[in-house]
Amino acid sequence: MSLHELQQAFSAALLHGASADHLIAGPRGLGAADAAAIYRDALFANYRRALAASFPVVERLIGPDCFRQTADALVRAVPSTDGDVAAFGAHLPDFLADHPPTRGLAWLPDVARLEWAIEMAAGAPDATPFDHAALAVDAPEALRLALHPSAWLLASHHPTLAIWRANQPDRDGTVDAAAAAGGACLLVVRRPDDVHVEALTPAEFAWLAALAAGQPLGDAVTAAFDTDPAFDLPATLTHHVRAGTLAGSSSAPERKLP
Repeated sequence: MSLHELQQAFSAALLHGASADHLIAGPRGLGAADAAAIYRDALFANYRRALAASFPVVERLIGPDCFRQTADALVRAVPSTDGDVAAFGAHLPDFLADHPPTRGLAWLPDVARLEWAIEMAAGAPDATPFDHAALAVDAPEALRLALHPSAWLLASHHPTLAIWRANQPDRDGTVDAAAAAGGACLLVVRRPDDVHVEALTPAEFAWLAALAAGQPLGDAVTAAFDTDPAFDLPATLTHHVRAGTLAGSSSAPERKLP
């Protein structure tokens, strides 16, 4: 048996309960199946803990039992390619959309995407603040302005922010009727005090999304005006410079949004 075949067989024993008789010698008389079960329990427990830490609102919304079963199903369906179990959460939002027990909850994947964006924002690197002097050039419309590395944008057809806020530890899960209407354009970004989740206007979202995609300032402004002719560029730019959403000029490639 080659090393690759051995690894595949061991993975099948841990994830799917395949026979481990030829793979594991149980210590002190412990059988191979029992030894594999110990490894299996530890493996799934690690992933459950990591996912629960990243997605507390999702766990609250579907309940601990369903969350545990969903986490286990995800581990079996999407083998990890990263040694860091905390990074595995990137797969959960899309998985929820197709997983039979959660497939009918159309709003749940976007709540998970919001929680994952918060997780990523918390661990993102710092950056040099944007300097207004960068705009003092002959053709500012050609500048490519970078978002802070912690900034993530999420557009949802569901009241994602209202659901997330209603399921914080100090709330009872009741979503305000007024807040539950319509979708949401959201910015997740780490400010000096903490990670913030902020609602954006559609034009503001279009402007930031264009910048995040690496488009020059002029094209980003056009995208915002196409969304809303009343878009106020000076006020929007001033707000995001002062708040730290922007991190200066950059020619960075398009970044993937959650």
